[in-house]
Amino acid sequence: MKDIREVLTGGSTALVLKIVGLFVGYIFSLVIARYFGSEGNGVFAIAFTILMVSVILTRLGFDVYLVKLTSENVAADNISQIKYIYTRAVKIVILFSSLAAISLNVLAPVIASTIFKKPELTSTIQFLSLIVIPFTVLDVNNAILRGFKKMTSYSFNAFVGRFLIATIVLLIFVFLNSSPSNSIIIKSFGISVFLLACISSAQVIRQLQTTTKKAIKSITNKTMIFESLPMLLTSGMIFIMGWTDTIFLGIFKSESEVGIYSVSVKIAGVTNFGINAINAIVATKIAEIYSIRDNTRLQKLLTFSSNLAFLSSLPIIILLMLFGDYVLGFFGQEFQSGIVVLSILCIGKLVNSLNGSAGYVLNMTGHQKTVQYIMLISLILNLLLNTLFIQLWGAEGVAIASAISTSFWSITCSIAVKKKLKIISYFTPRKMSFKSIKSFFLKF
Repeated sequence: MKDIREVLTGGSTALVLKIVGLFVGYIFSLVIARYFGSEGNGVFAIAFTILMVSVILTRLGFDVYLVKLTSENVAADNISQIKYIYTRAVKIVILFSSLAAISLNVLAPVIASTIFKKPELTSTIQFLSLIVIPFTVLDVNNAILRGFKKMTSYSFNAFVGRFLIATIVLLIFVFLNSSPSNSIIIKSFGISVFLLACISSAQVIRQLQTTTKKAIKSITNKTMIFESLPMLLTSGMIFIMGWTDTIFLGIFKSESEVGIYSVSVKIAGVTNFGINAINAIVATKIAEIYSIRDNTRLQKLLTFSSNLAFLSSLPIIILLMLFGDYVLGFFGQEFQSGIVVLSILCIGKLVNSLNGSAGYVLNMTGHQKTVQYIMLISLILNLLLNTLFIQLWGAEGVAIASAISTSFWSITCSIAVKKKLKIISYFTPRKMSFKSIKSFFLKF
C-alpha cells in the first residue's frame, strides 16, 4: 500500500533523526549537568518554558495549519498557492513575535521576581526575547517542510539541529571561560535557533521555486488567523499541560529540584520517539487522504501507524521502569532521586502510546474545535491536580498530575475519533500487520 510505504520511508527517516536528536539532547543536558549542576538544568528548563509559551502564542497555530494547507496544495501540484500562503504567514508571525519579544523584554523583571520569585533570572529572560522571532520563523518553516514531506530537513531542524549546534557552542563557551555562568546556556541555544531559522528559510525557498503558474486563491490574514486559531488554542493548551509541572516546580521549588525533574522528563521522552517520528509523516497523509474522503484507506493507515507506535514504545518503557536509576546516574548522583518521577511519567507515556495519533486525526479532519474542548478540560484537570499534588508530594505529585491529565487527553481523543469519523485510531493487536512492521524495523 502506497500510504504505508510512505510512512515506512518517511517515518524511518524521522525515527532515525529523532533518535539522534534525543541522543544529542541528552548530551546537551549532560554537559549542563556536569559543568553547571542540577541548578543549571533548572535554569534552562524554566527559561525554555518561558520561551515556548511566547513562541506558541506568536506562531498562531500555523505550525499545524500550514502542514494541512501545504499537503493539500502539494497534492494539487499548486506550488504558487503554497508560496502565497507562506509569504502571508511569515509576515503575520513576524509582526506578532516582534510584539511578544518587546513585551517579554519589558516584563522580564516582573516575571522573574513576582512569578518565579527568582530575580536573578531577569537578564536571562531579557535575552530570551531575542530568540522569539527566529524560533517562530523556524517553526513556520518546519511546517512547510512537513507539508512537502521533506522529512530529512524537517527532522534535522526539529529534532537534531537545535541541541547539536547548542551543544557545540556551549562547549566552546565552557572551554573559553574558566568560570562560566548559567547565562551562556541560553546564549548557546539562542545562537542555535538563529542559525536554524536561516537554514530552514533557505530550504523552504528552494521548495517554493517553480516554473508552473497556477491560479492562486486569495486568502486574507483574518481568514488565516481565524482558521488556525483552534489549532493555536489546542497546541497552546497541549504545551501548558505538558509544562505545567515545570512551571509549578519553578514557582514553588528550587532550581535544583526543577533540574532533576526536567532530566527525568527528558529521559521519559525517549518513549515518545516512535510515535513522534510516525506522526511527523502520518499528519500529512491524514490530511491528503481525508481530502478525498477515503475512510477505508485512512483506517488502514491509522491501524498500521498506531500499532507501530505502541510496539516501538513498549520495550523502552519497560527498560526505563527497570533500569531508570542507572540512566539517571549518568547525569550525576543527585539526579537518581528522580527515579520515582521517571516511573510515574513512563506509565503516562504507556497510555498515550496505546491511543496512537488521535489528536492529529481530529486536527487534520476538520475537528479542531473538538480537540480544543478536550484539551481545555484536560488542562483544567491538570492545573487542579498540580495545585493539589505539589503540596502533598512535591515533584512526584506533579508527575502524577501530568500522567493522569495526558492519559485523559489521549483516551478522550481516541473516543472522539471513533464517534465522529467511525475510525479506530488506537492500538488494535488483532489487526496488526507484522510484515509491514517488520519491514519498518529492518530499515535500520
